[in-house]
Amino acid sequence: MDISLNTVLKEAYEVSSSFKERLENIYPIECNLNFSGLPVMSLYLDHHEQTFKASASKKPQFTLIIDANTSWNLLKERTIPSNKINGDSERALMFLIILTCLLYTSPSPRD
Repeated sequence: MDISLNTVLKEAYEVSSSFKERLENIYPIECNLNFSGLPVMSLYLDHHEQTFKASASKKPQFTLIIDANTSWNLLKERTIPSNKINGDSERALMFLIILTCLLYTSPSPRD
């Protein structure tokens, strides 16, 4: 099953004007997301298509291994252990930094 992220990213671009530019500077992105206890999923982003897939990519640039501790570190400490990234760690870190910036610049539901 594929889920289009075009609408979600369009809304994110409206919230943060610099988000689109920063994210598109590292396109294309093809990565696997390995959440503990779930099958590996993938994310594909380029200038025309932004898709979340319920299957693993055969040629990911990087894989993020996400467990409860890693999620906590990402949210609270804004860090990820190097052993939780397989592949192009520089691209993975740039991707995570851009997403973190979006989370911190988005208005809260109380605003």
